[in-house]
Amino acid sequence: MDNMDIRFHIFTWNFGTSIPDKLACVMKDFTSAINTSNSTNSIYVIGLQEVAKSEIETITEYIKKNLPTMYKMERCIKNVSKLVEKFQPYALVTYIIYKSPIPLNEPVIVNFEEISISAYPKTNVSNIVSNQGNTKGYLIANCKYQGHHFTLANIHLPFFNADFTKESVTALFKNLKDVNNVIIFGDFNTRSQYNDKCIDSTVCDVEFKKKVPVDSITKLEQNLNKCNEIFKCPILVENLTSYDYLTQSRLINDYSYNESPITFLPSYKINKNTGKYSLSKGEDGRLVGYADRIIFKGKFSAKQDSYKRIKCKGNDHYPIALDLEFTTNTTGGNNVKRKQRKSRKSRKQRKSRKQRKSKRLIKYKKSIRTRKSRLKNKTHVKKI
Repeated sequence: MDNMDIRFHIFTWNFGTSIPDKLACVMKDFTSAINTSNSTNSIYVIGLQEVAKSEIETITEYIKKNLPTMYKMERCIKNVSKLVEKFQPYALVTYIIYKSPIPLNEPVIVNFEEISISAYPKTNVSNIVSNQGNTKGYLIANCKYQGHHFTLANIHLPFFNADFTKESVTALFKNLKDVNNVIIFGDFNTRSQYNDKCIDSTVCDVEFKKKVPVDSITKLEQNLNKCNEIFKCPILVENLTSYDYLTQSRLINDYSYNESPITFLPSYKINKNTGKYSLSKGEDGRLVGYADRIIFKGKFSAKQDSYKRIKCKGNDHYPIALDLEFTTNTTGGNNVKRKQRKSRKSRKQRKSRKQRKSKRLIKYKKSIRTRKSRLKNKTHVKKI
């Protein structure tokens, strides 16, 4: 990585209630990211969703206490509306951690924005918005580092059905359509339209909805827990990602975002005590899902094999993490697609150079033969 490039480590988790083991797991990932970084220009982002408002200060103090020397932290909270505070006192929290003094002595300037319920699309399921909307939403941090601007969006989208999810995701992307260099992370509340019928059949037609019959996901839950122990189920991962609603909708591509290949098991739905998959809530079943995601656009590129699920117990979601590099030179680009185009172009250029070299060699050999022939004829004439 170029010395002027900036490295990002993104950690996101639908957190829930705070307990010491959960905070230790968060900081374990942070410490690992610091130890493996070879760049002095690094920013570490911890995005938490559904954090109990009463525990935010406890979490903040824990992180501060465990920061290495020379590191500083910025924090932002999406406040809970007073309308639902007494029923669902949760918040979105983003921590941005960086080393101080920053190279080039240029401070991080963080402007936080809160997007209210008015940002959600109009929908006929208004009761879902009124019940969920104020505990969810987006928390946007506009940052400047070494003269370069980027935006961090911590999100928690509501979930009801396919149309509602599509509208919510579209509204999010439209709010950021004129912003360059964006990283969006958090709980998209997407699901894989995949159940027991799909395991032994080539036909998989599962409705995208919140509640499903428990007996429709029993075998899938068993398979997931077997895979959860051995970490090797590429076929199941491929099937679940191919039936993921967010992937199928193509909204990520349509709005010019990128996502690294998903090679890990889903982050939802987990038993918070055992860490095993538990695809039910009360008497109802739940579709398994890659609910938690990290996507990006602009001058970002993902580090290979860094997109991963982290086995931190304590909530019905597992956290995920990703390493990104921000290219600061003017000719660089983020973009996985741009890199692919560049790779194809390089192959063509190499092939073209090889062909030109071959042609020049043939032409050169031909000229040598011609000169030798002329010299021979000239010598023969003199002898005569």
